[in-house]
Amino acid sequence: MYVFIKDRGASIVVGTLMMRAILLPMLLKGQLETAKIQSIKPTLAPIQERLQKAKKIDDKIAIQQETQKIAKLFKEHNVNPLKGLLGLIQIPFFISFFIATNKMGHA
Repeated sequence: MYVFIKDRGASIVVGTLMMRAILLPMLLKGQLETAKIQSIKPTLAPIQERLQKAKKIDDKIAIQQETQKIAKLFKEHNVNPLKGLLGLIQIPFFISFFIATNKMGHA
């Protein structure tokens, strides 16, 4: 970036904006999925409580039933709990960007 824009500060700002623009769709999908999970939380909470109770008494049949209920609930509402983590994908990019700009400052 510094090759095209000779001011280091401006190149950092432009690089940051470009990375944000590229990563924005993943961030929005992750937030949408988190919102979906929050919307089914009232239905999910009692199932999770029963699951915890079944785990405490080590009732394998009840654990399997409650886990299946959770999976069915996620499928009915088209929710994937792992998609909520999409926003975390941007962390390695920003760490790499920080390291690159830090090295650029010492060059």
